[in-house]
Amino acid sequence: MGPTGDRPDLVAAAAETWRPNAVLAWGEPFGGPLWEGRDGDRAWVCRDFACRAPADTVEGLVDALLADNGLTQQDRAPMTPVVKLVFGADYDKTRLTEYAAVLMHAHRRSVAPGTLATFLREADGGLKGVVAEERRLRKQEQGKPSDGRKAVRPALADKLRAIEPLELADLEEADGAEFALVMVRRTPTGAIEIIGEVPDDVPLVERAARKLLD
Repeated sequence: MGPTGDRPDLVAAAAETWRPNAVLAWGEPFGGPLWEGRDGDRAWVCRDFACRAPADTVEGLVDALLADNGLTQQDRAPMTPVVKLVFGADYDKTRLTEYAAVLMHAHRRSVAPGTLATFLREADGGLKGVVAEERRLRKQEQGKPSDGRKAVRPALADKLRAIEPLELADLEEADGAEFALVMVRRTPTGAIEIIGEVPDDVPLVERAARKLLD
């Protein structure tokens, strides 16, 4: 693998993959066949003196690495090949499945790059809790019975109870989305309190809408 130009993102993407027999070359080009005809802010994945088309994005480089390792992405488990690139195809299959579920849930929740560790630390139940929640949501999307849980997890419920109630006027925004999710809390006396609006999350709105319309 040979990223050229000033592309630390491509170098990082290549360095994070598990390839014990690979050589990663980057930096200032020098004379020789390695750099001949290769310029610009791109990366080449080569094997046996033959190189794939250059990639100029992290996504393109990951696709090239997947193909070079004989891995393909599947709709039902799109993150599994990515995890195999990092840990190796022969890594413990249970762990590979769990880590792929974590990446899927992070993508679902739009977790920002570089913040996954914080997301896992703050998640109710940690890594195992995230895996369980992703599996539950996948079952719902597939129309399969989920765990039937009727109450919010205690740790999360405590945080929701600590939120100060809002007035409906607090949610007014001139440029707000047409459809949005507003969370309420029922007090012991049966009163309804607004505790917040969920930030823009179209997939979440659509899932809630389907349940509302059923």
